[in-house]
Amino acid sequence: MELSSTDNTENVQSENKNKQSIRRPIIHVFTGFRALACLWIFMFHSAIGKMDEMIKFNIVWVPWSASAGVVLFFCLSGFVMIWTYGDCEFKSIKCYWSFIGRRAARLFPLYYFSLFLSINDIKNRWNMNKSGTTVNTIYTVSTLLAVQTWIPYDFDIQFWNDAIWSVQTEWFFYFVFPFLLRLIRYLLNTTKISLLINTNNKKKSLQRLYIMWFVVFCVSIIPLLFQWKMFNLTNIEQRKGQIAAIYVSPLARIPEFILGMITGIIYMGCSTGNLPPYTEV
Repeated sequence: MELSSTDNTENVQSENKNKQSIRRPIIHVFTGFRALACLWIFMFHSAIGKMDEMIKFNIVWVPWSASAGVVLFFCLSGFVMIWTYGDCEFKSIKCYWSFIGRRAARLFPLYYFSLFLSINDIKNRWNMNKSGTTVNTIYTVSTLLAVQTWIPYDFDIQFWNDAIWSVQTEWFFYFVFPFLLRLIRYLLNTTKISLLINTNNKKKSLQRLYIMWFVVFCVSIIPLLFQWKMFNLTNIEQRKGQIAAIYVSPLARIPEFILGMITGIIYMGCSTGNLPPYTEV
């Protein structure tokens, strides 16, 4: 007996409903963490124009400590990526670029909208011609491609919506996430993160994760120490020269993202019962 087209449609709709009903639930506490990070970073940017007063009252550490909000964002990002895509195998180029396309669809609309709102900043840069036409061109193109922080050169990020540097660094994390995920699964000797929850080797896997977490945590502290030293510099030009290398660079920030990934795996490994499966890419 052959199924009619109506029956086939109903079956497809039923399967889609089942997939939607078993997707990973949203962890609402993340909303609170993000709100805290946003307020922290807002405090930092609000204080930049009043830095002389901060120095006068010896409270410069208050706005500069708000950079910890960025650390929190990157850690949360790694956690969420594991929560959402941790069991995706990324076996093909098509699967990889499908993942990148999904990330781009979420990232770039607001990114380009913010650039549009601050278009006057880049106009002023070209009018001043401070760094020369060639440097300005590289800066503009790399910003439009969201790869400006990937380049180890001090472009002076304050010229075109300086806050978007974190988006460019996050964009780098998305490109390397599938490779980091495969590496972590290899070190844990598993093909899927969700399999760690109900296996006999769960305790051993968690021990490995704790060691990995501690190692990555120690590595992530190294650039933070240099950043703290940089923020204590009174020479603004000297400080700007170090920003590209130890503050906005994806290579300096990626330990924070990996730390979030491992934390997410530990969270799921310590969970009791079965977790809903991951969303397919």
